[in-house]
Amino acid sequence: MARIKEEDFDCLLSDLRISQQNIEFLQVVTNYEPTLRFILFAENESDKVINNTIKAGATDYIPKPIAKTSEETFLKRLGTPHQTGRRDSNRIR
Repeated sequence: MARIKEEDFDCLLSDLRISQQNIEFLQVVTNYEPTLRFILFAENESDKVINNTIKAGATDYIPKPIAKTSEETFLKRLGTPHQTGRRDSNRIR
């Protein structure tokens, strides 16, 4: 969270097992930086868990593993700076 407060990010990609603690982290981040896109990667999550995560503020959910054929689709889902409301989309950390 300290880096989010100190730096300007376009997107947060999180490879987490979805749990109550992770949903709380998601809510803290989205409350602090509402325009930050928060995308979760997870395996074998139920539709209910995915819906709860989206309701908690996740921008998107990407099931793992990401197949090579879906990489282009994934990048399109990230959006452009204009779509995300962010200044500089060229920085990826």
